[in-house]
Amino acid sequence: MPRLPQLEAARASGASTYFTGKPCLSGHVAERYVSTRACVVCADLKAKRWQKENQDSRRIAENHRRRKRLFGIDEPAYKAKLVLQGGGCAICGGVNNTTRRALAVDHDHSCCPNEKSCGKCVRGLLCDNCNHGIGKFRDDPELLLKAVEYLRSWQVITTK
Repeated sequence: MPRLPQLEAARASGASTYFTGKPCLSGHVAERYVSTRACVVCADLKAKRWQKENQDSRRIAENHRRRKRLFGIDEPAYKAKLVLQGGGCAICGGVNNTTRRALAVDHDHSCCPNEKSCGKCVRGLLCDNCNHGIGKFRDDPELLLKAVEYLRSWQVITTK
């Protein structure tokens, strides 16, 4: 099958798509990709179908990429830290059962004040409640101790 003039012109100009004016096997009269000659509409439908069928694995892979980018912790290091913590949150031992989210990577904000961490100040993996809790106390141990004292001083013992 001889190459189409539109394909050669698109390739020469560096374009990623070209138009033949003819329908693809599925009947779409749409642009085609220079690299594969695939119909843009068919390729888009195929990609959306794959994404829907692979939602869980895509979400997990994206979480690993995000952790690597933001905290410098790759998948094996995350799993090793999780094993060291007994499979749960470093504070309460729990997991995010209701949200099914992975445990959050906690880092020392005094070392890296932004969301992104240098990777050397990663403290542990926390469930959402513990992560938000220490965040609300601005990672201040003294403030947390005051909260503990407050709770203990106002503890009410009830008998049934």
